[in-house]
Amino acid sequence: MIADPWIGFISQMVPEYEDLKHMLENGPRISAVLRKINLHSRVRIEEDWNNTPADQHDLYYTTDYGNLDRRCDWAAEQLSTWKYVTRLSHQEWKFKRSIDAEKFITLFNLKWASQ
Repeated sequence: MIADPWIGFISQMVPEYEDLKHMLENGPRISAVLRKINLHSRVRIEEDWNNTPADQHDLYYTTDYGNLDRRCDWAAEQLSTWKYVTRLSHQEWKFKRSIDAEKFITLFNLKWASQ
């Protein structure tokens, strides 16, 4: 297989080329985060910016920003039939029982692990 000479050139000029390419193609990592507030558990689906340098955050705005919406829509559909779960916002739910919140996070991780 013959490597593209332009990719080699770009990689030499911009050492972080592969990381930037991955960010542009895939967008930020999205995860379900569990928080305890008073006696309830809350799960919020959010973009993970922790592994991204601050000056590169704007690169994500050129990608498919519907990733978060697709996951939130899927979560809303799944949780609509669960007892003791209340939707608080577009991407956040309140669970009366922490075991249900943990079960949902496991389900979320299994569903979206490879994406």
